[in-house]
Amino acid sequence: MKKIGTRDLYLGLSVSNVSIVLTIAVFAFVASFRAVSEAAELYGVAPDLSWLVPCFIDGGILACGVSALRKTMAEKSCWSYRFGVFAFSLASVAANALHVIPLEEAWTAKNFWIPVAFAMAPALILACMIEGLIDQIKDSAEGIATREEVDAKEAQAQALRDQREMARIEREATAKALRLSKVQKLHASGNSPSQIASKVGVSRKTIERDLKEIQPAPLSIVA
Repeated sequence: MKKIGTRDLYLGLSVSNVSIVLTIAVFAFVASFRAVSEAAELYGVAPDLSWLVPCFIDGGILACGVSALRKTMAEKSCWSYRFGVFAFSLASVAANALHVIPLEEAWTAKNFWIPVAFAMAPALILACMIEGLIDQIKDSAEGIATREEVDAKEAQAQALRDQREMARIEREATAKALRLSKVQKLHASGNSPSQIASKVGVSRKTIERDLKEIQPAPLSIVA
């Protein structure tokens, strides 16, 4: 059974979260679009042109939101577009509220805030979903940058360890070559393994292995 890693889990949660946010944003946009269109018609806009009002208002929210997302993905400042999302959202909230209760009746109606709150919800949800996407993209970008930085440091540390290991192997090979040369000279001078070990400063077993390595293997005679 394959073990799910932290990165895979994070990616799966991110995809699920984006899908949920986009779905809610679409439903909120549709609800707000209809309410703003009806509010525009209620306040004197021609019925055949009333649909243009939510195109400007809610469309402005989406346009600024997409631009803010693009700027965020490019790791650039997007405050102007986020302000646009905020401004168009206020206009959409106001239009959604006026769609429920006309302005002249708002101050005299009882419990008017209940239907107004329900009417304002789609516009507020749409703005919050866009802000959520922006924050999630920023977090993902920061997480990727941090992961890449960690990977780069790990690769650098591994390269340093490999370099040290190669240097150690070279030192050991050089030391062994010098020892073998010294052992060979001492052996040629008639010194015993124990004497060579004493002079070289290693164990007798090491000298015996060195002598086996130095002395050529006997040639086999084929009959």
